[in-house]
Amino acid sequence: MLDWVQDTRLRGWWRDYRDVFNGDLLPDYETEAAHLRNYETQIFPALLQVPGYSAAVLRGAGRTDPADISRHVEARMCRREILVRMKPARLHAVVDESTFLRPIGGPTVMVEQLDYLLHMAQLPNIDLRVLPLAQDAHAGLVAPFTVLEFAHPLDTPIVCVPSLTQSLYLEQEDEVEAYQAAFRSIQEAAADPAASVALVERHRERMRELL
Repeated sequence: MLDWVQDTRLRGWWRDYRDVFNGDLLPDYETEAAHLRNYETQIFPALLQVPGYSAAVLRGAGRTDPADISRHVEARMCRREILVRMKPARLHAVVDESTFLRPIGGPTVMVEQLDYLLHMAQLPNIDLRVLPLAQDAHAGLVAPFTVLEFAHPLDTPIVCVPSLTQSLYLEQEDEVEAYQAAFRSIQEAAADPAASVALVERHRERMRELL
């Protein structure tokens, strides 16, 4: 019963942020997803961002109104709840190592962000991997994407491909399978979880030296 109550509270929370999502169904899909397979090339996964990092990303994207930025950050922090609820979603995330070299928000924000990544990587429902810079050509050179898979057998997987204006959602079986295969290939090319944690720690220490 407690699980049901908590999950019910999570469903529909984004209605309070209609101004932020502007009809985008991603928070709805994320709340219902059992597995999320997210590959990122330039920034850390939204579900693993800290407020300071999210705000810096939004400013970099051209947002200038502090109230607007704060509103978007609040919504992004709400999205993170799917990873720590009673029945959490499982996140498989692969992040290109170049992401660690871009000091978004400055060293202080980056250290906080990397601390949070290391904390979340310890959770049993999170598989975090880093794709090393030394890796040769791979299936993820085109763009970031997320494959969302659902618990109910009749709910077919969906692929979310972000863009500058509005996310693209793919549902055709052949398209989804292509992205699922691409993610498997990217994940295999990435460092294993233990080696990935070591890479995150190394970049955190490098950022600490800049404080």
